[in-house]
Amino acid sequence: MLAHTFLTIIIITLNAEAADLAVSGNVATACDEAAYAQILAKKFTSKSQSARRSVDAMRRKKMAWRIAAATSPTPTAAQARLVLAGFLAKKATYLADQIKQKENDLQKAADILYARAGATLASLYLRPAATAKKKAAAAGDGSAVLGGTAAECTITANTEQVPTACKPGEIAGDNPGDKKTPKASTDTIKLMPPNYFKPPIATIKAYGKGTCDTHGGLNTFTHKDCAGDSNARGSQANVLAADLTFNHGNAATPVNQAVGEESGGTFGCGKLPSQDITTVPTNEQVAAAVCTRLTTELTPGIELDRESGEALAALDEIQMLSRQLLFSPEEIQAIPTGQQSSKIQDRIKTVFGTDNVAFKRDYLTPLTKPISFNLGNKKEDKSINDIASQPDSEQIMAYFLSQEYQRYKEKTKSSENADSTKQADKKAENKDGDNKTTTDECTATEEGKCDKTKCDWNKEKSE
Repeated sequence: MLAHTFLTIIIITLNAEAADLAVSGNVATACDEAAYAQILAKKFTSKSQSARRSVDAMRRKKMAWRIAAATSPTPTAAQARLVLAGFLAKKATYLADQIKQKENDLQKAADILYARAGATLASLYLRPAATAKKKAAAAGDGSAVLGGTAAECTITANTEQVPTACKPGEIAGDNPGDKKTPKASTDTIKLMPPNYFKPPIATIKAYGKGTCDTHGGLNTFTHKDCAGDSNARGSQANVLAADLTFNHGNAATPVNQAVGEESGGTFGCGKLPSQDITTVPTNEQVAAAVCTRLTTELTPGIELDRESGEALAALDEIQMLSRQLLFSPEEIQAIPTGQQSSKIQDRIKTVFGTDNVAFKRDYLTPLTKPISFNLGNKKEDKSINDIASQPDSEQIMAYFLSQEYQRYKEKTKSSENADSTKQADKKAENKDGDNKTTTDECTATEEGKCDKTKCDWNKEKSE
């Protein structure tokens, strides 16, 4: 990209972090614009990076709640933690999708501003001084150019100027202010005009006096002219001279540039170029980049570290998940439709506590306490938060899930054994009595079907 070489050499001095700039006319010099563009470009990149860190943090916390659910002592405790895990999973996915949709434009906007900052500083340092400083002069035969008897005077000059050093992170001598989101076409920024990036007009004034067509007599160069003597310029009898100046005009005076545009009463940003920037970005492209940055919002990450049941109950996603995890289908069906929302919120408050003290005590603090697990033959003790931050957190969670499954199997096996014992006792009981239940049946049937505690077999009737 254009200007990255310049950035390496020059803009490295502008590394100060700063808040987004207000949309205002505080750009007064090329240094100001370069700082403006560079700071915003850094913010473009950091905006996406910060959002990605939020996604990672939410995914780690989601894992922590899943592990907490797998190690919970009761089904209700496990389901409550799965509500929190599901909520963070949904938020992380939503933010990741936002980043995917917007990061290309943010990166393109950053590239535009980096290119502009580099071009602005390069132009500042490479602009010639308004008046060239002559270094030397030499007379020679000019007949090859002019024909006949002629003299030439070759003058070398230094056009370099020493610009004012740019101060890192400062715009017009002040630290950048807070951002202002543009909302109308009247919101403007100030940028260097297009002709700032073009070479200035050069003016050469040539002078001749006396007999100056024979270069042999022009052998004195005291004033960096080709003269016949060392007198002051106006007192020389024979002289060839020239002066070089550059007309910068108002090229270094910033101009107003609308940040966005309005169409049909709706404010919008200009279009970013579809291709990579290969030349100096135009003022319109810079404005589109600035507008893109200041109007792009990414949903903030959620920590769930200072919540309460009251606050959680107000969140639609928590209500939706709680409906599925904290209620059975039969419970939901038994609640009148008009009362379901309030009943769900009441259950959330009951489960998570009505204040953040209870939430911290019952939910957050346990995440910081060590729990034991085995990976292979190695026993380890770590907090759930620490486990969730490890690369092998999924494997460790699988261990806890397997432990939970083993407990379930043992409980099921114990229940089955209890049922088998009960059935065996019933069979033994039946051998001593009758599976009939009424006296009429006992006295009317054969031996072996009477319950001896209820009636006697009617042997006479049988005979």
